[in-house]
Amino acid sequence: MTHSPPPDRPPRNQEPLEFDDFVGVLVAFLSLGTVLVWGLARSDQGLNFSFPTDVPSQLPETEGSPVEVTPTPTALGARIGAIASPAVPMPIASPAVEKSPQPQVVPVPIGNTVSPATSAVSQNSVSQAASFTDVPSNFWALPFINELGRRNILAGFQDRTFRPNQPVTRAEFAVMIQKGFDQPSVRPSLQFTDLAPDFWALPAINQAVQTEFMNGYPDGLFRPEQPIPKTQALTALANGLRLPQPADPTTALSFYQDANQIPNYALKPVAAAATAGLVVNYPDRALLNPQQVTTRADAAALIYQALVQLGKADKLDSAYIVQP
Repeated sequence: MTHSPPPDRPPRNQEPLEFDDFVGVLVAFLSLGTVLVWGLARSDQGLNFSFPTDVPSQLPETEGSPVEVTPTPTALGARIGAIASPAVPMPIASPAVEKSPQPQVVPVPIGNTVSPATSAVSQNSVSQAASFTDVPSNFWALPFINELGRRNILAGFQDRTFRPNQPVTRAEFAVMIQKGFDQPSVRPSLQFTDLAPDFWALPAINQAVQTEFMNGYPDGLFRPEQPIPKTQALTALANGLRLPQPADPTTALSFYQDANQIPNYALKPVAAAATAGLVVNYPDRALLNPQQVTTRADAAALIYQALVQLGKADKLDSAYIVQP
C-alpha cells in the first residue's frame, strides 16, 4: 500500500526513493517506449519530430472563403501517432462537373428559318457555292446559287453540301420569299387548318400570304410539306411582284413545247413571269416542265431572275435563261 506524502514533505533529494514510486516511474517509461515503438512501426518514413500545431481529424467542407480551424486538445497517444506519421495533405473533394454533350452535326439550311428539330449554323460558314462539295464548277445554276448565297437568301447545309436537286417544299419556298423580297402587305393573313401556331415557318408563310405571293388551297389547307411545282413557283413570283399579265397568254407561252401542261389557273401568271424574263429552263430552254417539282437549283434561278426584274440584281450570262 502506498502512502501519500504530507504537504510539508521535504524535497525528494533529501530522502531515498520508495519502492512504489520506483515501480510507477518504470511503468510510465515502459508505456512511453511501447507507444514510441508502435508509432515507429507504422511509419514508413521514420520519425518526424516537428510537432504540428493542429491535426484536425476531418477537414470542414467549405464553399467560397476558407474557414479557420480551431485546434483541439489531443491525447498523448494521438499526438505521438501524429509525430510518428509524416504530414500528408488531405485532398478536398471538388464538386462534380458534368461534361457538356458534344453537338450533333445536323444538316440545316444556312440563312433560312428552320424547324426547331434542327440546329442553325453560322451564315458565314458557307457563303459561296464554290465551297459546296456537291456543286461542280460547271453546274448550270452555279452563278445563281453564288449570288443568292452572297445575299444570304439561299445557302448550303452544315455538311458543306447545297443539294441542288433536292425538292423545295411550299414552306421552304415561303421562307425564301421572306428573305428575298420586301413587298408591302396588301391583305390580312389567312388561317390554315394544317398549320399549328408553333409551326417553324408560320411567320414566313403569313408574310407570303399577306404580300400575295402565295395562297392556300380551296379546302383551307396550306400543305407546307408538299413539294412546290414549278408552275406554282412562277405563279407566286408573278403575283407577289405584281407583274402585268399579257392579254393573250397563249401567244406569250408559244415558245414552250409543253405549254399545254400548264393548268388554266396558272396560264396568265406564268405568261407574265415568262414575259418578264423570270423563266430559266434546264436542260432544254423550250421545255418548261410546269408540273415538275422545283429543286433548290431551280428556286435559286427563278428568285434571282425576279430580283433582276426588280432592278435589285445584275443580269447573269446563262444559256438557260429564256429571253422574253
